[in-house]
Amino acid sequence: MNKSLIAMFTIAALSGCSSPQTEQADKTAPVTAEKTQHPSQGVYELYFTNATKFENSAQLLSQQITNKCLSDPQEAKAQWSETMQTWMYLQGGNINVPQADALTWKVQFWPDKKDTTGRQLKSVLSTNPDIGLPDLKNQSATLQGLTALEWLLYEPQLDQDRCSLATTVSASLVDTSVSYKQSLLTNPWKGLSQAQWEKQYLSLVSDKLDRMSKKLSLPLANLGNPRPYFAESCAHRSLITFIYRRVRELLHAENGLMTLLEAKDPRLSTLIASTLSDTIATWPKEDSLFESIQTKQGYKLALSQLNKIDQLKYLINEQAAQELGIVVGFNSTDGD
Repeated sequence: MNKSLIAMFTIAALSGCSSPQTEQADKTAPVTAEKTQHPSQGVYELYFTNATKFENSAQLLSQQITNKCLSDPQEAKAQWSETMQTWMYLQGGNINVPQADALTWKVQFWPDKKDTTGRQLKSVLSTNPDIGLPDLKNQSATLQGLTALEWLLYEPQLDQDRCSLATTVSASLVDTSVSYKQSLLTNPWKGLSQAQWEKQYLSLVSDKLDRMSKKLSLPLANLGNPRPYFAESCAHRSLITFIYRRVRELLHAENGLMTLLEAKDPRLSTLIASTLSDTIATWPKEDSLFESIQTKQGYKLALSQLNKIDQLKYLINEQAAQELGIVVGFNSTDGD
């Protein structure tokens, strides 16, 4: 009898120990994209994967700023650059997911034509650099994302106040990245018909191209009179290259434009792919747009790239859309 009781208590004790571990394992299990048979599945999984990368990168950035902002600022800056790269794959126009679309300005406030970010950050630094996260979230979107962190981190003399505020801003960015990913836990386009999806998909591509065009046209301004401070980022050297790659990912996604066109107009499909590849290959890998357009040669190169983007926009928005029987609507990416 005693042996039986001991056995029962042993089993109960072991069960009691294992249950929390099982629950914890369930909580930490990786969240995966919803599986559907919808033609948008390939593009949806691409967005979900990139949202996951952005979330992970934002968390690392917050850790680096919290631990190394003053002791090793280069590490924090390097992670800021990495996080900006992951955001490149998500930015540009609306994706017709209200929760995600509403968060984009909190991640990156650009174009910032009036230096709103700088003015508001200076105000907070002078009055309340140790602002708490709940209070920061009640402030303007300009104070809560990558644009604000660039302004805070890329200063010759980092001090305790800047690092304290950057720590809070990075925590806000983490929360935003989590919310962005959560908005994509289910495929937002699975209810669309084939025709509706093709129109939505081409709109996604078109918005990316519009974003690319704006990245160049705003700082280039008038011939011979560039505005380098209108460049998307003064600190990052290869943002244009990353959004080119994002467009290429979209075009070559499962059931993407290349697949749709291949059956109807393989010549046009090849032309679009080669034009995009040539544009990526000829973009300088070392010079930042901010620096290069201040020289005559750099300005000419950027202008040449802008012309190539316009060619891509024509091939996709006009020829490809006509081939597929789609009218691409206008989507503004400028909220300033």
